[in-house]
Amino acid sequence: KTSMVLNGSAEIASSASQAGTDSSVSISTIYELAVNDVVQVYAYQTSGGALNTDSAGVGMSFSMTKIG
Repeated sequence: KTSMVLNGSAEIASSASQAGTDSSVSISTIYELAVNDVVQVYAYQTSGGALNTDSAGVGMSFSMTKIG
């Protein structure tokens, strides 16, 4: 599961991938932020074994755009 969390507590977007597959996970949302809001991105896995976050070597990225 990958989640976007606002100010450490409110999940504002999330996505889950199917177990046992190599996958790319993407999440997006449109959310009105206030001054001093903090957005964090978390990735969780519960397969029981260690997994690489970038086994394909394509990198990870995060972007945010102000609308308006």
